[in-house]
Amino acid sequence: VTVPIREQVWGLEVGELSAPFPLNEAFSFVRAEQVLPVHEEEFGRFEKKINSIIHTRERQRVWDAWIAEQEALAGVSEHMDAIAEMIADSAVVTTGEFLKEQPAIAIELPSGEGVTGTKMRRAISHEAMQNAMAPFNHHLTAARQQLKGDLVLGHLAESQGYFDHPTVVERLEKDWEKSMIEQLRNRVRAMRG
Repeated sequence: VTVPIREQVWGLEVGELSAPFPLNEAFSFVRAEQVLPVHEEEFGRFEKKINSIIHTRERQRVWDAWIAEQEALAGVSEHMDAIAEMIADSAVVTTGEFLKEQPAIAIELPSGEGVTGTKMRRAISHEAMQNAMAPFNHHLTAARQQLKGDLVLGHLAESQGYFDHPTVVERLEKDWEKSMIEQLRNRVRAMRG
């Protein structure tokens, strides 16, 4: 059972209908036909995994909320005309045609740092290649969230002097941390370039 359906079924009494909810580009509702008892032995076998899933989702929820707050504080803006161009090409998202050059800024900070349409098209295409069955809106949303988050994190790191901080410079000497820091630094540079 998918997560959206599970969330709607939770707490329903037998025969009760859920409120309508979006599912696969349509609105659906569910009705509880029966409620099965929990088998304590089976639950014990999966309790650690269930707790792990719950904690992972909660961490992601908190992270997403923090990123959204940082985006608002940083003043991230999206240029809907640039995004509309990508939507107009959505039928060819899994082809090379979609990857055409679009140098106009699609996502931007007040400082002028931003993400070009070309970079956003690549991110959307990457999402589409990972899950070709998902609708274009899914790919667009995932790419927008990732790129806005990267832009804001890079901006925060740079504005706080992260890359020049002595402990970061010291960590650059360690191989396992060096690649992570370099990757973030390169993302920041790529956002500007």
